[in-house]
Amino acid sequence: MLSDLYPPSVGGMEQYASALSQELAARGHEVAVATLEHQFAPNESVDGVVRVHRIKGTFGRLPGLFSDPRRTMAPPLADPEMMRGLGGIIRRERPHIVHAHNWVVNSFAPLKAWSNARLVLTLHDYSFVCAKKTLLHGGQRCGGPGTRCLQCAAQQYGVFKASATLLALHTFNRVAARAIDMFLPVSASVARASRLAESHLPYEVIHPFAPEEDAAQRPSDGAYLSELPDEPFILFVGALVPFKGFDVLLDAFQQLPQPPPLVLIGVERLDTPRRKLPDGVRVLRNWPHRLVLHAWRRAMLGVIPSIGPEGFPLVALEAMSAGHPLVASDVDGLNEAVVHGKTGLLVPPGDPTALRDALRCLLTDADLRTRLGAAALAHSKGFGRAQTVAHIEDVYHTLLATHPATSAPRC
Repeated sequence: MLSDLYPPSVGGMEQYASALSQELAARGHEVAVATLEHQFAPNESVDGVVRVHRIKGTFGRLPGLFSDPRRTMAPPLADPEMMRGLGGIIRRERPHIVHAHNWVVNSFAPLKAWSNARLVLTLHDYSFVCAKKTLLHGGQRCGGPGTRCLQCAAQQYGVFKASATLLALHTFNRVAARAIDMFLPVSASVARASRLAESHLPYEVIHPFAPEEDAAQRPSDGAYLSELPDEPFILFVGALVPFKGFDVLLDAFQQLPQPPPLVLIGVERLDTPRRKLPDGVRVLRNWPHRLVLHAWRRAMLGVIPSIGPEGFPLVALEAMSAGHPLVASDVDGLNEAVVHGKTGLLVPPGDPTALRDALRCLLTDADLRTRLGAAALAHSKGFGRAQTVAHIEDVYHTLLATHPATSAPRC
């Protein structure tokens, strides 16, 4: 398994990579993970039965390159130090399958022929075609790569970094595309935007799987859980940034008459808006994932007010698996997870008034909330771990049929 980020980093991609690794190991595969180093994790460790190797990246050493130095990512090109680290891991692990997640694939692609492994890439977002990974231009859905990309990316990265990122993205994506044996976009929206079909690239859409909660209590859990309100609450989980609709949600909440508490569980970034929180809002930072799942059980409903396209957010499955309806933006990716009027309510992105009205509808109609919550729970069972991982195993075995191995797949 090859991933930019891995726990203890907090986010959907790292949680998916970890859960998939653990499930594959439980099904009898030998699994090792290669990921970027983390300041709070050793370079060599074992996560359950999964071996975790953390490697350095040349670009991670450059001061000011990343807006958040605690969350360095792989660049959209072959990183020399990462390639050297991956070479050493390949010699030790001798994988039959390398399953990569997003841009880190570019540091493995030049090694693919030498490794003699099959290469699978899960696309969690729009990073195959968009330097910002969001497919959002000027607050609106972008139609795809074009002449506006440099100007758009420069607003986030600056002109120099944007130019380098775009050049690397379009150059190395062609190299990586030739090396990748199968793309696994997490949604039909990601597949379409990435132009996989029109580029005649092999792909299968495989949605993420619903989480399984670890019910075991740990000594430190009480301190976290005591921060939750005693009464039912609205829950948002995600990065506290404009793209996730942070400002839109606060504006909508302020317009609600006598609302229940709003709990925001997430991480702050450099672009987190600095504003006074309305009364009744609690921000809980950097929670362990197992406790996020516990918080979902105690919530009354969830909200995902993203202003732009999503891949297929795990947070939607977390809410539905807890039996809660969602109020979510009607954007690509989210509208594949939430069925309007059945498992939740979809509203126009970036519209605090529409978001307020949908929240008020569910808050004042307990029967509707119960009905949508029951349907959400039933819907989440269609994203079960067993069937999803079995689908991924089928992809592995199909690829290995053209590349015989002497033992069960090693990932």
